[in-house]
Amino acid sequence: MAISNVVTKTFCTTEVFCPRVSRQQLLQESHRWWQIGLVCFWLMTGCQRAPQIAHDPAVFKELDALYTAITAHNPELLRASVSRLEELHQAGQLHQSGYSRLTTITRQAAQAEWDPAAQALFELMRTQRPHHKPAH
Repeated sequence: MAISNVVTKTFCTTEVFCPRVSRQQLLQESHRWWQIGLVCFWLMTGCQRAPQIAHDPAVFKELDALYTAITAHNPELLRASVSRLEELHQAGQLHQSGYSRLTTITRQAAQAEWDPAAQALFELMRTQRPHHKPAH
């Protein structure tokens, strides 16, 4: 015991080897690092929004038709909706990012993965912000 006390006193006399930090200071420092980590995580993931695809009422209408086709598990309605979405995309009414996301969802539905496709489309539709034109 005497030797360990000497070693402890020798090494703990300098702050470099054995800093005297209270439990409260450790908790505060720990909380600070957690906060920094959460902010970094939020910046990396929280800033990524779903693509805004529906700037046109025709696109909103087609999203609704697509959702109906997918939830009805109807391949014919799905094909017709995909065709109309392609037309809207070619006409410039449907942005590329949204079109790409919808293509992924429609392929999933075409492979008979109806429920995951419906859920993905629902989440995409839920995040859309309608753009209303001001009344004159």
